[in-house]
Amino acid sequence: MEIKIKSFKQSEEPDNSVHIYVDGSHSKEQEEYSYGMVVLKDDGTVEEYCEKFNDPEMLSMWNVAGEIMGACAAMQYADMRNELKSAAREYAEK
Repeated sequence: MEIKIKSFKQSEEPDNSVHIYVDGSHSKEQEEYSYGMVVLKDDGTVEEYCEKFNDPEMLSMWNVAGEIMGACAAMQYADMRNELKSAAREYAEK
């Protein structure tokens, strides 16, 4: 399966920017929630991250709990790379 991301363009002169996409998931049967995060760097490289959790207080939020954790991971990613000039949040409406 090939995924095409239309909104990301690799510039001719890399400016150290990234696009970070996150999504959350929930498993009622396993009583877990998780996030997936993809980082598209301006130089064309791709990094993928994911993590699952089972905090009972967050489970009631279903996939939103995973999306919250994914957003936190994206902010931590940007913070650890303090050379980034800016960050923008983008999301898909359903």
